[in-house]
Amino acid sequence: MADTSAGATTPPRRRSRAGRALWLAFLALELPLLVAVAAGLAAGVLHPAVFWWAQLCAAFLPYLALALAATAAGSLIARRWVWFGLHGLLLALVLVRMLPPRGHDPAPAEPDDLVMMTFNVPQYGPSAEILRDSMIALVRARNPAVLALQEAWVAGAADPEPERVADHLEGVVAVLPYRLAAAMRDGQSTVPVMVREDAVELVDVSIVGPGDRREAGESDEVRVHFRWRDRDAVLYNIHLRSYGAAKPWRDPRLDVLAPATWLPYLRQYRDAYRARADEVERLSERIAQETLPVIVAGDFNEGPFSWAYRRLRRVAGGGERTDAFHAAGRGDGRTYHGRRPVVRIDFVLADPAFEVVDAFVPASTFSDHRPLVVRLRWAERDAVQRSSD
Repeated sequence: MADTSAGATTPPRRRSRAGRALWLAFLALELPLLVAVAAGLAAGVLHPAVFWWAQLCAAFLPYLALALAATAAGSLIARRWVWFGLHGLLLALVLVRMLPPRGHDPAPAEPDDLVMMTFNVPQYGPSAEILRDSMIALVRARNPAVLALQEAWVAGAADPEPERVADHLEGVVAVLPYRLAAAMRDGQSTVPVMVREDAVELVDVSIVGPGDRREAGESDEVRVHFRWRDRDAVLYNIHLRSYGAAKPWRDPRLDVLAPATWLPYLRQYRDAYRARADEVERLSERIAQETLPVIVAGDFNEGPFSWAYRRLRRVAGGGERTDAFHAAGRGDGRTYHGRRPVVRIDFVLADPAFEVVDAFVPASTFSDHRPLVVRLRWAERDAVQRSSD
């Protein structure tokens, strides 16, 4: 007769050797994935000098999250509730970080709003004529007071005007009331700025990088001192260092199972992240010396989870610059690649002296990036302080 007394207990179910072996094999794949997702989430506070690989994890965080969601099913099937909960926590953090901001209703436009646009638009396209006409149509439609450009080549003397200008920029200046300003390194610039002369007064343009020559792949920056509504401000138009011309996804010889084919790309990315971090440190130190309100705009070649992005948002003495799209964006804000954008790597970071009232990414396919358009005003608290003075 079975023992039904209160003291009887059911022995714990033992897992088979095969089950334990499968779980250990699962963990061998799972643990690196968990570490990669956690590193991607923490990349903003991990310096690339050591944790360059965390920046790479941040860049691939959407894809890592998809893999993590798939492996969460394995934890559920195995009834490993602690592991399943850990998956859920990490996926929730990724979701919170990746979701675009809530739909923003822009404030009614005012005639004296400062409209800015940043756009990486190099000299290529279906044809020079199409690129020129497309650029003119975009600028006419958005009518920015300040247009920060990247990879838009100009060369020659910068005072008073460049001697040679990319066709699509020359077209804008020829038919619209814009002035093109550039500060040269090694006789050229790929980060020129256009200002609409009826809205903004251009005070000064100067190079930021050290020396007169620019090394291949080096970050490119220009400092623009401008005056708007009788107050002075500074724009840093930047194009941060890329990862190099060689792209692993374009390499037919790349074989994931053959380390000799992909290890050189890891070294290439490691070197790029470390060099970019040095350049961002130098740039940040330069910006910290400013006594005027600063706007940082351009192509960061990194997303909003990265160390470089976080470093450039920091304001000397405490506080942060406002990520214009995150604060007041409409749509999802992704800017790269132009035809099928999947990441947000183009930014406008505004000083606390500015209020961001609108930001959006218009559809555009004549560059490999899409432009970012933002609308700014002097912050009300700043206006109150001026009136009390």
